Amino acid sequence: MSIKFHLIIFLQKISKEWRNVEVKVGDRTIIGVHVPKGDKKYWDSLIELYNNQNEEDQLLIIGDMNVYDKGTTQMEKFIELLSLGAIDAWLEKGNPNDRPTANTKRRIDYAIMSPSLYSKLIDIDIDDTLRNEYVTDHSAIMVEV
Repeated sequence: MSIKFHLIIFLQKISKEWRNVEVKVGDRTIIGVHVPKGDKKYWDSLIELYNNQNEEDQLLIIGDMNVYDKGTTQMEKFIELLSLGAIDAWLEKGNPNDRPTANTKRRIDYAIMSPSLYSKLIDIDIDDTLRNEYVTDHSAIMVEV
């Protein structure tokens, strides 16, 4: 049996520094994020959270990470997160890195998984419906595990 998650988050500014929603479903943790550009402190907190996971923990970090330009803080921190074993599920499944996920015509939204959750990944897709209908400026990332 598979469980399909359609996670769409409409964010409001909760504070000046932290923007995320955490959901626990069974033994899985889903963290929906909006990482502000250049926010090193936020990236460090995500990296610390990932680094403190056990090998069997099933973690999904999903949302707007504003990662697209080489040499930026967000790209450097993104690479640091991946170097800890986190998996960019979209790329790992063989999809193109140049698939836009926002009106910026760039891929700035990601689904990053722990290896234990990625091993259960059935499908990942990007749905442009809401973006094309001007409901949001981002496409939905759909993950099926």
